Amino acid sequence: MITIIDTDVDVSAKLPQLKAQGVVSIGRYLNRRNPAGAKVIKPAEARAFAANEMRLFLIYEFDGHPNNSITGTLDGEWTMDYVKTIGAPLDGTAFIAYTVDYDAPESDMPGIKAAFTAFRAAITPAFMVGSYASGAVNAELYAVKLIEVRWLTCSRGFRGTQQALANGDYEMRQSVPGELIGLDIDPNTAHYANDTVGFIPFATVSA
Repeated sequence: MITIIDTDVDVSAKLPQLKAQGVVSIGRYLNRRNPAGAKVIKPAEARAFAANEMRLFLIYEFDGHPNNSITGTLDGEWTMDYVKTIGAPLDGTAFIAYTVDYDAPESDMPGIKAAFTAFRAAITPAFMVGSYASGAVNAELYAVKLIEVRWLTCSRGFRGTQQALANGDYEMRQSVPGELIGLDIDPNTAHYANDTVGFIPFATVSA
């Protein structure tokens, strides 16, 4: 049974069916550079999550190549404003995954770390920081305490990912894309967490 998914489409109308299929947590997207886009969760969709008592987890992604502190700061500051409209708790219990959605070489790590440092400064302590990335990128960010949640992409050939899988060095891992009740989705498995990843919007919103 698939209990955790992420998807790039509005799931408002499908939440009852997804719940009936055993899904409890759904990842949806944030993006300051295209906030009106279909990929970005809107307040109405967040309220549908609340009405159906479904959990939401948040993924910040523009092009999946964060590489400098200016980008990290702008992404983080926009995120902190936007999450208030979708009922996210600001008490440090939820994470936001910042994406590195390519097989980043070691030479890109200084820029990636700069972006994560700035993003982290903008959203903590309201949120924990996650990284959606390869095993190698996750390992380096985790080692210097820039993230709490290591989320492995479905690309098993990325640098360090096979090692992370073998050693259990992740909190969540994504599997190959699929379809569920007519939706294009990515199934996920929580490793050190449980199947209730995320939060119910508007349930415990901090000022």
